[in-house]
Amino acid sequence: MKKIFVGILMAGVIGFSGCEEQDFLFDGPHFVSFTQSSISLSENAGAPVGAVVQISQKRDFDVQVSFEVNAEGAVAGQDYNVLTTSPVTIPAGQFEVPIMIEPIDNTDFETEARKVTFTITSVSNDIGVQVNESAEVNIVNDDCPSKSNIWWGNLTMVDVGFSTNPGVGSANSNGDCDVLVIEGDLIGGGASAPITFYLTPSTEGASNGTIEAPKGLYDCCATAYEYEAEGTYDETTQTINLDYTFFRADGSVFWTGQTIITPN
Repeated sequence: MKKIFVGILMAGVIGFSGCEEQDFLFDGPHFVSFTQSSISLSENAGAPVGAVVQISQKRDFDVQVSFEVNAEGAVAGQDYNVLTTSPVTIPAGQFEVPIMIEPIDNTDFETEARKVTFTITSVSNDIGVQVNESAEVNIVNDDCPSKSNIWWGNLTMVDVGFSTNPGVGSANSNGDCDVLVIEGDLIGGGASAPITFYLTPSTEGASNGTIEAPKGLYDCCATAYEYEAEGTYDETTQTINLDYTFFRADGSVFWTGQTIITPN
C-alpha cells in the first residue's frame, strides 16, 4: 500500500512539505500521529509490516511514544505477533518509527478479518497527539473462497480502445473476504473514486468466477455520475475483465466499455 499521511489537519497546521531534508513535515503545533489509520495485510504476507508513528517536526532530542495494543477476533501468538514493545523512540533529528506486527498464517477459514489496533497513550516532552492517534491493522484471511489479494497493490487498467491508466487495489476497511476495492481511473474519463467489487467463485474451490460492482456514485468530470460493472476474474492469469456502464445524473446511459485489470 502506498504510504499516505492520512487525516484532516487541525486548525493552525499548515505548510505541508514532503521533503525529508527539511526540519518539518507540517509547520505549526508539534504533534505525533500514525501515518495510516487503517492497514490491511494478508495473513500469508510472509513478512512483518509497520504501523508508522510520525512526528510533525524534527526535534533535537529523542521523543518517546507509548502505545497500547487491543485485538478483536485475533489472538496474540496465534494470529499475530507484535514485534515492537512500548514505548517506541523517534530519534532526535528523525521523523518516524514503525511499530512492527507479523501476521501468522493458518488454514482456518474466517469470514471476517482479525483486527489489531495500536493506540498512542502518551508522548514525551508534552508533544500532543493529533489527527490519527490509532492505527487499525486488519489481518485478512487468505483462505477465502477467492484470492482477491492477488490484485492488492499497483494495477494496470486498460480501458479497451481508449487508454491505459494506473490504479491501486486493496481490501475494504473491514478486510472482508471476496471484496476488492479499486481506486483509479476505471473508465478513462478522469475519474478516480474508489469502487468496491465483489468476487464469486464459479464453483467451490475454483480459481475463477464472476466479479461485479453494484450501481453507485462515481466522481467524474466535476459531476456525480453512476457506475456499475460486471465481468470475470481469473486467479491463474491474474486478470479481471469488466463490462461497465456509466450513467448520467438523470439515469440515462452515458457510455459503456470494457476494462482489463492486471497487477503490476
